[in-house]
Amino acid sequence: MNSRVIDTGIEWSLMGVAAAILVADLNHLLEYTFIALAIVVLTRQIASRDRRLARTSLDVPILVFLGWVLISIVSATDPTYSFAEWLKLLAHVLMFFLAANFISEEGQVKRILGAFVVGVLLMSIYGIVEFFVADGSLVDQWYERTLRADSLTSEYNWFSTYLMMALPIVAVWALSTDHREWRIVLVVTLVVATFALFLTYTRAAWIAVAVQACLLVALKGSNVMKLVVAGMVVVALSTVIVVTMQDVPKGASGERGVEGHTANLSTLLCRLHIWELGVKDMSEHPITGLGYGTKTFARKYHDIHVSQCPPQLHNIHNSYMSFAFGAGIPALCFFVWIFWRILHTFWIGLVQGPSYFQRMFALGLLLMTVGLMIRITFDVMFLGMLAVLFWMLVGLFFGLQRTLIPTDLPSSRVT
Repeated sequence: MNSRVIDTGIEWSLMGVAAAILVADLNHLLEYTFIALAIVVLTRQIASRDRRLARTSLDVPILVFLGWVLISIVSATDPTYSFAEWLKLLAHVLMFFLAANFISEEGQVKRILGAFVVGVLLMSIYGIVEFFVADGSLVDQWYERTLRADSLTSEYNWFSTYLMMALPIVAVWALSTDHREWRIVLVVTLVVATFALFLTYTRAAWIAVAVQACLLVALKGSNVMKLVVAGMVVVALSTVIVVTMQDVPKGASGERGVEGHTANLSTLLCRLHIWELGVKDMSEHPITGLGYGTKTFARKYHDIHVSQCPPQLHNIHNSYMSFAFGAGIPALCFFVWIFWRILHTFWIGLVQGPSYFQRMFALGLLLMTVGLMIRITFDVMFLGMLAVLFWMLVGLFFGLQRTLIPTDLPSSRVT
C-alpha cells in the first residue's frame, strides 16, 4: 500500500481519537484503535530503511519507570491484577511513541489539535445542555453538589480534568493564531468549556485552571495585567477563606453531608485521613509497594468508615502516593523524573522553538502539564483515556522536535 495513503489513514485515525477520546461508550474502540496504530507505525519504523525509531529525552525515564513497576509486581498482593494494570500503563505510553514517531510537520499537529478542539467544544455544549435538562441549578448545585456536568464521560471528575487539560491549549492557540475565523472558534470554545468546567463543581480542577491562568499571565501578560491578576487572586483567596471558615461548623455537624457546600472542607479532611493511611503503608513497604493499581488500596481498606467521609475509601486520591503505595517510592521518583523531563523540554521549546507555533504549542503544553500535576494531587486521575490524551499531546510536540537544532536537545533527534 502507498505510504502516503497509510500516513493519511493514520492521521485521520488520530484526529478521530483526539476528537472523541473521552466519550465513555467509545473508550474501548479508541483504545484498540491507537494500539493498532502504534503497532503499524512502530513496525514500519523498524522495518523501513529510510525510517528509524525517534529517540527522545523521555526514553530512559519511561523505560526505567515501566521496568520498575513490572519488577514490583513480583511482591504484589495480587500479581495478576497488578500485571493487568501494568499492561494498561504500557498501552498508554505507546501513544507517546506513536505520536513521536509519526509526527513530522506542523500541519499534522494543527489538524489533530483542530479535531481535539472541535471535540472539546461539542463535549462542553453537550455537558452544559445535559446539566440544565437534568434540572441543574447554579445556586442549588453550589450548596448541594448532587448534580454535576459530566457530558459523555463516565463522571464529572473525568470531564473536569479533560477540560482542565484542554483550556490552556485552546487559550494559547486563540492568542497566537492569525486565522480570524479559527480564532472565533477557539474563543467560543474557551468560553463554553470554561462554563462547562464550572458546572462540574470540581474544586481541584478549578485550582489547577486558576494556576494555569496565573502562570500564563506571568509568562506572557503585560505588567498591568500581572497587577490586575495579582489583585484578583488576593480577593479570590480572601473570599474563599471567609466562605470556608463560615461553612466549617455546618459541614462538621453533617447538615450538608460530605458532598455539601462547595467550600466545605470535609472532603479535604477525608483525603488527609486517607493519605495518612497511605503514608503508613508506604513506610512499611517503601521499595516495591503493595501492588500496582488503584484497587489495591481499596481492597485493603474496603471496610473502613470514617465519620463525615464516604462509606468506602475507593482509592488513595493522590496519583503520586498511588504510585508509591503500589510500586514503591522508586516508582514515584521515576514518575516525577518523567514529568521533570517533560517540563524541561516544553520550556526549551518555549524559549528556543524554531517557529512561533511551536513556541506557543510548548507554552500551552507547559500550562497543561502544570495543571495536571496539581489536579492529580487530589485524585488518581493519571489513568485511562486521560493518560492517553496526555501522552498523545506530549508526543505531538516531541514529534516536532525533529526540526530543532541538535544542540538544543541532543537526545531528541533520530540518530
